Amino acid sequence: MHIILVLGLLGLALGILILALARMSPQARHDLALWAFWLLIVGLVIFLTLTGRLPWQAAATLGILSMLQWLYSSWRARHPRKIDPPDDPAQATMTRADALETLGLKNGATRTQIIEAHRRLMQKFHPDRGGSDALAARINSAKDLLLGNQKNGD
Repeated sequence: MHIILVLGLLGLALGILILALARMSPQARHDLALWAFWLLIVGLVIFLTLTGRLPWQAAATLGILSMLQWLYSSWRARHPRKIDPPDDPAQATMTRADALETLGLKNGATRTQIIEAHRRLMQKFHPDRGGSDALAARINSAKDLLLGNQKNGD
């Protein structure tokens, strides 16, 4: 009887998860799927430990490793690698080659590629997400310089 109840609850949760995933952005879908995966693993470890199929020492070890992984990923999200701007203002003048390198593009990049590279980098290095103001300004300058040299079409 208990197993039927647990399976029913799991089926209900899976149905709600599938409905939620269909309405989310790809990044939110990825985050939710990762969260659900870890929740499933934790639930499985707790279940196996309580039923005596997994020694409590192994469960504790898995818990500690999971906690360390979570702490590391949280720390990395709050402390992204920052690229410092040049100290010399004369070096701050950006060339087209510098702009392409900043956005990670090759010569001949289209307008769409420039906009997409800018969007991707700003999502990663925006000051509101732990990035630096100087790096965000450099990314914006690179986009402006490259798009200023292009006409409206690709």
